[in-house]
Amino acid sequence: MTEFEGQLLERIVPRLRLADPVQRALARLAERGHTGTADLRRLALDNESPMQSRLDAAIILTAMKEPDEEGIRSLLDCEDRTLFVETVKSLRSLSEEWALRCVLAAARNSDDPSRRPLFAWALAGYPTSAEAESALLSLATSDDSPAVREHAIESLGEFHSGRVVNVLLDILAGGPAPERFWALFSLGNLAAPTAAEGVRGCLQDRTAIPGLGTIAEEASWALARIQEGG
Repeated sequence: MTEFEGQLLERIVPRLRLADPVQRALARLAERGHTGTADLRRLALDNESPMQSRLDAAIILTAMKEPDEEGIRSLLDCEDRTLFVETVKSLRSLSEEWALRCVLAAARNSDDPSRRPLFAWALAGYPTSAEAESALLSLATSDDSPAVREHAIESLGEFHSGRVVNVLLDILAGGPAPERFWALFSLGNLAAPTAAEGVRGCLQDRTAIPGLGTIAEEASWALARIQEGG
């Protein structure tokens, strides 16, 4: 391990120091000759730097003990789609509590229709957060964008609570077909016995969701998951 890697490891959240994405990012940055530990934000946002180095810097930024929240917000606002998407993926997979603030703010305040669904998707990385659950319930039931609602419904499948199951059942009873499909997906993930009756009611629904299958097929899968206890 180089001195550069050791210095950065000291600044990374202990539970993330051995995470594969973090280890690979550190090694690649060291191989490229990076020796400074204070300029990760500059590197990540530098359009002249190699994309892999920028992505690696973004991964490290999302794993820091002392977060650079301004830097993360800059990454979530950056014009480069690849860098934006990879930053969102890191925020979801590494799931540090400080990062939740950035994701929640973006989900609530962004007006970019191409990015807002991904913020709803990223909230699935915080399944123990009551604030994330509340935000997703609001997005799933009242957002103006169908894509945001669908991603929020999908993300709710990580939140094991009675109110989530009830909202998903309400969507299943009266939502548009794509939302019903994702409600079944999430109810299958949650495997709550109280959802079985509602899921059974969809077993004859042959409505097709392009690229995904039919409502009936998803209902059959969800019911099997419920009967197996997950």
